[in-house]
Amino acid sequence: DVVTVSSSVDMKIKKLRRFNLIMGVLHFVQGVFMIIITFIINTPGETYPIYSNYLTFNRELGGLVANPQKIFDFPLGIGVALFLLLRQRDDIQAQVLVITASLLAVFMAGNFDRLSTDHFTWAWLIATALAGGALVVFALEFPFRFAIVQVTPTWRWSPVVVALAMGAGSATLYTANASDLYQFALVLALGTLLLGALLLLGVMLWRRGRSASPIVRNQSTLVILGLVPAMLPLAIWFVDLLLT
Repeated sequence: DVVTVSSSVDMKIKKLRRFNLIMGVLHFVQGVFMIIITFIINTPGETYPIYSNYLTFNRELGGLVANPQKIFDFPLGIGVALFLLLRQRDDIQAQVLVITASLLAVFMAGNFDRLSTDHFTWAWLIATALAGGALVVFALEFPFRFAIVQVTPTWRWSPVVVALAMGAGSATLYTANASDLYQFALVLALGTLLLGALLLLGVMLWRRGRSASPIVRNQSTLVILGLVPAMLPLAIWFVDLLLT
C-alpha cells in the first residue's frame, strides 16, 4: 500500500511539473505577444511617467523639500507583458488572473485597431471570446477551488476550450467579408465575454451568500464591486448590436 501511494504521488508530481512547464511556455508566448502588439497596434501606446523623488534643501524655506524628477515614460503594454513573464509560477489563481488580465488587455487595445486599421480584428475576436472563458475559470478557482475541479482537474480549462471554439467561429465569420456576418461575429465574441462575466458574477454572489468564511465573503464582494461597473458598458454595447 505504501509503495502504491508513493508511486501515485510521484505520478501526480510529474504531471504537475509538466503542467507548470506548459503554462510557463504559454505565458512566455503571451508576454512576447503583448510586446509585439504594443509596438504594432499603438506605438508606443499609453505610457506612465516614472519619477525619482529625492529630498533637496530649499534655501528660501530653510528645510528639506521633495524634488521629483521625471526619469522616463513606461509603456503600459510592456508592463502587462512583464507581469506575464514574471508571474507567480506555482499559484494557479495567479496564473488564471494573469491569463484573464492579458486577454482583457488585448480586448481593450485591439478595439482601437478594429476601429482604425482593422488589421488584427480576427485576433481581437478570439481574445474577446477567450476572455469570457478565462472569467469562468477564474470563478472556478477563486477564492477557493470548486470540488468538481479538485476531483477532476481537466474540468478547469474546459470553459477555455469552449470559448476558443466560439472565438474561432467568430473569426471565421469575420473573414467571410460580409457585413451581416461581421455583425454576427461581433455578437458571438462579445456574447461569450458577457456570458463569462455573468457566470463569474453569479458564482461570486453564490460564494458570498453561502460561505461561512469572512475572508471568502470579502474577496467575493471585491470581485463583484469591480465586475458590475465593467459589465454595464459591455452589456449596453451587446444589446445595441442585437438591436441593430
